Amino acid sequence: MQRGPSTPPRATGYRAHPYNIAIGLPDWQSRDPIAEKGGINLYDYCYDSPMGLIDPLGLIAIMHCLRCNGQTTCRFEVNGSNGAPFTANAGPNDQSITPGDPYGVNGPIPPGTYNVLPKPASQGPGFPPGTPSITGPGQAPGTITTPNGTTRNDLRIHGPGHSQGCVTASCAYNPDGPNAVENMMNTYGLQLIMQDVKCCPGKGPSF
Repeated sequence: MQRGPSTPPRATGYRAHPYNIAIGLPDWQSRDPIAEKGGINLYDYCYDSPMGLIDPLGLIAIMHCLRCNGQTTCRFEVNGSNGAPFTANAGPNDQSITPGDPYGVNGPIPPGTYNVLPKPASQGPGFPPGTPSITGPGQAPGTITTPNGTTRNDLRIHGPGHSQGCVTASCAYNPDGPNAVENMMNTYGLQLIMQDVKCCPGKGPSF
């Protein structure tokens, strides 16, 4: 396995892939060292995102979502433990209004790995400050850029209801205080993985 220059590494729990905790960046520079013995996808250990899935201290929680046939199923993954699956984006969900971009304005977010950051008060009305916001690398909370170059704004994780690209789920709603998603974000730091998978006709995704 190839690795970049580093000081002594620490294991991450992803099979035999170490990273350099001293410089705060993972050394995901090689494919799965057990090769095809773990399956034909040699980057499955990092959900096909060896550059985007960064966790310098091994502590970040993941909200992992599978999407197919218009249905989305998610679960939390924290410290090597998987939570119970739950339904997300039960609808109604709008479609993109950007010509030629299925992930454009109002449409679903593209598959990928995103940071989940609290909405700052400076972003104005709408969702309250602190709302978990789906965020692309180096971008303001709630902002991503699609593979076709469309900039999307105001993308949040919130309670069930109408979605124009947000992720909606009952665990993201609590009228009496912080909800489960906010707690994960504020306690561990949180990343969202949106993964498109294949399902049988009429069936939803499952882990």
